Formats: sequence, C-alpha cells, structure tokens
Amino acid sequence: MSCSYYHTIHCETSPSCVEKNCVADTLKLIDRLQRQCESKEKESLCIRCDKPFLGHRSTANTRPIILYLKNGHPFEIIYCEENTSASHLVFRVEEVKGNCAVLRLLIPICPYHNEEINLYSPSTSKLYKVTQTCVTINLDDISAIQCLDDVHLNLKGCQY
Repeated sequence: MSCSYYHTIHCETSPSCVEKNCVADTLKLIDRLQRQCESKEKESLCIRCDKPFLGHRSTANTRPIILYLKNGHPFEIIYCEENTSASHLVFRVEEVKGNCAVLRLLIPICPYHNEEINLYSPSTSKLYKVTQTCVTINLDDISAIQCLDDVHLNLKGCQY
C-alpha cells in the first residue's frame, strides 16, 4: 500500500474522521506546519500528508499537494501565461478557514525541456514556479489528497 493511499483509507475507516472532514483537517495541519517552518532533522521513510513536520531538511517551507474530486479526477485550474494556457493541479495551502481553503497554484518546472514530469509520483521534480494565482475551494467537494515531497520555495512577494 502506498503512503499517499494510506491517509485516504485511514480517514475513511477511522472513528475520529466520522464527524470531521479529514481533508480539511489535513489541510489545516499542512497550513500550520508551513507557517511554523521550524527546523527539523527527522526523516520519514514515506511521504505522508499527516507527517507532523516539514521536509527531510530544515529548509522546507511548503508541502505541495494534489487534491481529488469526488468523481476521482484531480482538481485542476487553468493558468494563462504568455498567450498560452494550460491546466495545472499542484497547490500550496495558504489558509484554511472552516470548510474552505485558499490554495496557491504551483507549476512544476522541468530542468530539461524535453523531460516528462510525472506529477503523480511523490518523487517528482522539486522545482516549482510560485504563481500569484490563488483559488478558494469548498472542501466538501474534495474526497482525497496526495502530498508530494516537501520543498523550500521562494515566497517573497507572495500575497493572496
């Protein structure tokens, strides 16, 4: 069983998730961790959304996520830049209030222009373009969350 899958199954079967929105609770944890950004030297053997610290190194300040809708499809938004548009699905949690979350779009950057990026792999590229594009979502529409490797992003000048 993959570690990303573990959190989904755990929430569906855990009594503590019966009356709570486990996606909202997980996003709140990620939001809190990103705000704290305390230096941690601990290592984890797998990528879990509920890992209580950020990163394998002390510099991580972001846990990139992919959210899945109830129909099983990833939550995506269109991002337009330089006369082109494309659908993207990697986000950073900016804030969680009640059952709503503000997410910032992250665009994976491929170090080699011809290389294919597998966004569904937890070991995907650790390079992301931080955009100024944010979206507010209702967490009732989300059924699962996948966390990617924690990273350090340059967030200077980012406001939502």
